[in-house]
Amino acid sequence: MSTPQSAPVAGGAIGGGGQKPKQGATRTVSTMMGSLDPLVVAGVAVYVATAYAFWGIFREYFDWTESLAISFKDGLPRLSVLDLFGSILTCQAYRGMAKFPKHAVETLVACSLMQFGGTFLVGVLVLGQTPSWMHSFTAWPALAVAWWLTFFSPWDLWHGRAMSNKACMFLAAFGRAVSASHAITSWGADKALTAHFEKAKMSAICTILCGTLAGCGGGILADLLNLDGDSWNLQRTPQALASPSFSVQRCFGASCLYYLLADPHGYLSEEAPFPLSLLGRLSVDHGNGPSTEAAAMVAVYVTANHLMDYFIPRYNQDPLCKLFSVILGLLGVRAMVDPSAAAATATSSDAKKTN
Repeated sequence: MSTPQSAPVAGGAIGGGGQKPKQGATRTVSTMMGSLDPLVVAGVAVYVATAYAFWGIFREYFDWTESLAISFKDGLPRLSVLDLFGSILTCQAYRGMAKFPKHAVETLVACSLMQFGGTFLVGVLVLGQTPSWMHSFTAWPALAVAWWLTFFSPWDLWHGRAMSNKACMFLAAFGRAVSASHAITSWGADKALTAHFEKAKMSAICTILCGTLAGCGGGILADLLNLDGDSWNLQRTPQALASPSFSVQRCFGASCLYYLLADPHGYLSEEAPFPLSLLGRLSVDHGNGPSTEAAAMVAVYVTANHLMDYFIPRYNQDPLCKLFSVILGLLGVRAMVDPSAAAATATSSDAKKTN
């Protein structure tokens, strides 16, 4: 599952735009505190506290939702509930940003790539195996129903009435948040840990990359192929990579968090040198397979983040993204790479020393 990219974040998670680390950290804190509505923060805090207070129930519920499907009539395909929520918002986003008129087949393929592009990249590009949604009996039918409702419902009732109802939109947004959690863990990182290729199972980079791509790959493909334009093309750099979007940063942070919590290869808790060995204490389970406990913890983190994103327009204050910004800023990593500017600065510095 993948969602369309959010607006790019200035400075991104790659350094602080050349600013001094302390100033960047101060600006990050002040910006973060200034943009948060206390009521929304309190609501999300209550949600997180409730999840942990009833942790056993939440963990079982999260695991159960992965395979939850509905059927309107015997003999018809069953629909994945999580994919239905994600597909509804994906088709809605495509309708809002694409240039029409377009052929129906083009819109269907575009929505399919946006919705399942992440797991498509994980399966085909990274692991070299059939993407999971292609052999699922419930995933694509859910997308087909959402596509029909978005573009062909009678009198456009779905778009005009249901999608303008705040309660319906919130329900869809929450369902997509849970779906995004599964995309990063169950449909992304876990696919690497249970891959057909033995070496892929033992790769931390492969695991984190699969989790990241599964969560945001659809948006990257939409940008790369210009799916919302007059015609598709491959002649531009994806904006998500030219200026990393909040969606990419959030998925990368959640994928890293899942790996730290699950420690599937046992490296952090058994082999890593100090101070990396301290991270092994975060591990809730490790072995050669997925961790339900860690996945549920990541679900709390991701859904809380999505709720903040839903209630606060242009919210881009993911804690892990800000932590990465500070760390990379301390290492001198800047958002934009310009060797000629660095060389000019060095030449100017040498000239001053000579004088």
